[in-house]
Amino acid sequence: MGCASSATAEGTSKDGTAVVRSPERASTSANDASKTKQSQSKSPSVSYQVRLRGGPLTQDEYNARLTGVHGANAIDVAFKGESGEARSYTLRYALCSQRGYYPEAPNKRNQDASVCARNFRGKKDELLFGVFDGHGEFGTECAEFACERLPMEIATRGFGNVSAYEAAFRATNAGLRASDVDDSLSGTTAVIAHIKGRDMYVMNCGDSRATMAMATRNVKGEVTGVDTVDLSSDQTPFRADECERVKREGARVLTLDQLEGFKDPAVQCWGTEQDDDGDPPRLWAKNGMYPGTAFTRSIGDAVAERIGVISTPEIEHVRLSEDTKAVIIASDGVFEFIPSTSVVKAATSTKDPQQSAIALVVESYKLWLQYETRTDDITVIVILIEDFLEEEQQEIAPVTPLKSVQSVGALFNFPDRMDPLSSPFPSSARPRRRVMPTFTMQTRRSYRVVHPYGVPSDITLQDGSPLEEQMGDLSIAISSDRSPLISIIRQSFLFYDAPEHLLEQVAKVMYKKRFENGDVIVTQNDKNCVRALYVVQSGTLTGRDNVQWVENEGDDNAKKKQTEKLRAYGRDGDRMCFNEQCMAHAQMPHETVTATSDGVLWVLDFAAYVTITREANERSVDMLTRVLRGVDALKPVSLSDLRRVAAKIVLNRANSLVKTAKDQLIANQGQILTAMHVMNKGEVACTVRSNARDESEPPRVVLKLTVGQYFGERALLSAAGAPCATNIQSLSDDVQVWKVTREDISSVTGSEVIMRTSSALERTASSERLLAPRTSAGLDIPHERRLSFGDDDRATREALYMTLLGHMRETKGMHKEATVQISLARTESLSRVEGVLRERKIITALTAGSTLPPSFIPTPGIPSRDASFISIPYPFVPRCALEAVIACGGGSNIEVVRYYIASLVVVLEYMHSMDIVFRGMDPETMVIDERGMLRLTDFRFAKRLSVTDKTPGRTYTVCGAAAYMAPEVVRGLGHDERADWFSLGVFIAHLLRGAPPFGMTVGHKTYEAICMCDLASAFPASIDKKIPEAEILARCLLVVDPDSRLHSASSVKQCDLLCDVDWDALANQPPPKAVETLTRSAYRGRGVPPIRDATEPQNVVERTAWVDTFMALDSIAP
Repeated sequence: MGCASSATAEGTSKDGTAVVRSPERASTSANDASKTKQSQSKSPSVSYQVRLRGGPLTQDEYNARLTGVHGANAIDVAFKGESGEARSYTLRYALCSQRGYYPEAPNKRNQDASVCARNFRGKKDELLFGVFDGHGEFGTECAEFACERLPMEIATRGFGNVSAYEAAFRATNAGLRASDVDDSLSGTTAVIAHIKGRDMYVMNCGDSRATMAMATRNVKGEVTGVDTVDLSSDQTPFRADECERVKREGARVLTLDQLEGFKDPAVQCWGTEQDDDGDPPRLWAKNGMYPGTAFTRSIGDAVAERIGVISTPEIEHVRLSEDTKAVIIASDGVFEFIPSTSVVKAATSTKDPQQSAIALVVESYKLWLQYETRTDDITVIVILIEDFLEEEQQEIAPVTPLKSVQSVGALFNFPDRMDPLSSPFPSSARPRRRVMPTFTMQTRRSYRVVHPYGVPSDITLQDGSPLEEQMGDLSIAISSDRSPLISIIRQSFLFYDAPEHLLEQVAKVMYKKRFENGDVIVTQNDKNCVRALYVVQSGTLTGRDNVQWVENEGDDNAKKKQTEKLRAYGRDGDRMCFNEQCMAHAQMPHETVTATSDGVLWVLDFAAYVTITREANERSVDMLTRVLRGVDALKPVSLSDLRRVAAKIVLNRANSLVKTAKDQLIANQGQILTAMHVMNKGEVACTVRSNARDESEPPRVVLKLTVGQYFGERALLSAAGAPCATNIQSLSDDVQVWKVTREDISSVTGSEVIMRTSSALERTASSERLLAPRTSAGLDIPHERRLSFGDDDRATREALYMTLLGHMRETKGMHKEATVQISLARTESLSRVEGVLRERKIITALTAGSTLPPSFIPTPGIPSRDASFISIPYPFVPRCALEAVIACGGGSNIEVVRYYIASLVVVLEYMHSMDIVFRGMDPETMVIDERGMLRLTDFRFAKRLSVTDKTPGRTYTVCGAAAYMAPEVVRGLGHDERADWFSLGVFIAHLLRGAPPFGMTVGHKTYEAICMCDLASAFPASIDKKIPEAEILARCLLVVDPDSRLHSASSVKQCDLLCDVDWDALANQPPPKAVETLTRSAYRGRGVPPIRDATEPQNVVERTAWVDTFMALDSIAP
């Protein structure tokens, strides 16, 4: 693609290239403020030709989209110098605008408008330039209205008055609101440059931009180059000040991934605008998925105005000088892919502003099509400033044809692209803030305004009435709707046993979505599906679940079978709500739901669900948790317990938060403090006096503390408190300090666990048993390093258990041993590399740390690899999975029950002491050795809670065996190690009953049963209660509320079933005889065929860097 100037006649050049020629310039009246569609002065005729190479548009089609190409205009601007002398400079300017290319709407109008007015307000030294970028369905009308009205409003208010400029923008916004243009979900941005003499005021409202080229000089005063000075700042949620402002006005600021549940809405996931990954933060109403604007200021946008979008501009005053070389004003269609420095470089590379303007437009068009399948509307005004002279009157130099550079790319120092344009549309370079009235799920992230469920019709906004109740088809539930809505919401497993006030909040944030017969609401396995809960108000829908399976999984010739499950939704159907799993678990929809009649749905989006269900003041809790983790005296307290302490302190802010004014003393030197103090806001100084009682002595500042720092931690070591070593004085207004007391800690942990820093060894009083060496012979069999563990003659053909990525089986060589094999091909094809490496690190932390693990967590040997597998040997002889023991009636023998429950308690105690959540409770993957001892090798669901996590002490991943998940995991509310204790309760019930109490399948019924947690059905009266102590323990663990269930090893050990267990000997001695006798009869028929080489993809895995990383972590070998 190229751009060149030419003197050929209008029409077609000799080489067949179409030409856009500038007409003769005509003079205009002194007060003309109209758009530059006419020429402003006379000069020789100049023609400009644009050559296209490739792309979706022909030469003629592209030329038809260009407007405003009328050649350069020049004007002499007079002003008085600093000493009052007469001076002047020459200002040359030109405009170019291109209508965007949209494949879905090829005839869409240009939503950009512009104004270039000389002799503004009848003054020869005054000019006004502006670009308006419309958006929304009526964006063109909004931009044209502002283009006509705003210069008039500025003209009546004079020059240089900032308040007057702001009033002009507000008056234009009010005029648009009162006009016939529908600006409810449409509007325009605006950037204006008002020049008088050598003074220039730049007004910006939105995300269009103005930038300036300034000459740089060396010490001798010689020009050495050009610097770029931005005259405006994009007003978007990327700016922290703008983001906080709209939040104060009631806006939710979320990316689409956050709104739809693919990212945590409680954690800011965006950085700067330069780092934008194509999913920018947007503004959403508190209770709705609109307006979706990616800017914070604009003219129009009545709906967005209710949540903080304003029409007040930001204004910059600039004094032009001989170093000012150019000013460029453009819509964001230019700055989307071209940085300001390159824009300035293009503008100053030629003395013809028209050529520079065309170059910028054409290069922007080219870059849009390189990264997208469409282009935005593109408008640019280039202003060149030349010839600062001493004399007041100077003849204006005529604009003459100037020889063009060879191509547009040369202006940018880009190579001239010879290949036809293509549209690869890489996600890493997606455009960010564009607007289209219709869009698909894949492309909508790139638009400036997004309405995920369409634009409501017939909106008439009334002052004094809540915005959400005026949004037509997208309105929220009014009072009369909420009662029946709440009764339906209760049917969802997400809200079983939810308090009335929470259900009321849920009903308030749900909004309508109308559907018609045949509409597809969700599509099975659609990875781009919106994470939302749907409640049927009226109408009927049908869910179709296409299920495929193979009866004989180990048979290579087995054929796949398929069936279709149908569900009816509506008042006469099976249920009244659907899609809970997709919303709470980030799973793809398990069915396609299609409307079979017209009707209405109520929608609860994931962001609103998280906002309601997660703890309030999450940021304060996160900060306080991180601070408490760094206090030496609190090292024995687990990270999740510290988070609960922090949440309790924040919740009790009326008593725990101290607020002081500037210069006020928080504590005196020598004063007895009964609480540790953590800075939440402001700054304090720590001062001392040689004589604490001598107030005449001026204090000396020894330390300053800011947010996240603390003092008085020694107060936690004694119930009587500790003296304060310094005076603590506020240095700023509104200082806020959290108080943390011993009672806050003990109320959560249930015991005195605070450690004195002088006796750190006391911390491990309860964990010394875990450190004790295992002296019993025969438990850990020495083993040699294997060189290959493929599907060879030494290995048994049957696996003890199989996971998604591999299996465990017994390997027969010099010694029998268990071997876990991980399929390389499956790990790669299923994108589970990070998960495999994370499990490896967890196993390393458990087995190779300073603390010796219990025997139930065996230390693996050095791994090996072949073409298909990574093989990890374990030093024990496996017998079967624990599921086989349950099937053999192990739950009827109290010694067997007590042994395996106690073994799991020791494992959980050990893992929780390291802040690791297990989440892997599943008898099908928990193995026993030939003596019947429990051996755990599967830690793929384990996670180490870290203080560096976004939410320290809590995790939100929904994972684990479906039958063993805790209710808080199922609901996606966030969980910690207390979820493992619920899973232990499920295991006990499974052991006693012979089957999981809540079902085994991954589906709605299982999740529903878990959240209901009906213990009457889990332990029916018909079952013979041979071991009542175990059932009592299970009932104490199977509690929906994590705070109410038993959630510590010390509490579980004191129950009637386990109170007589010798915990020191448990992990170091063979299992009881009854266990060994029972496990000998445990059959291995429950094993599964292993993943064999024949089932792997034929091509060998090429990307093996992660395998090398895995193999390098051999420190876990004994």
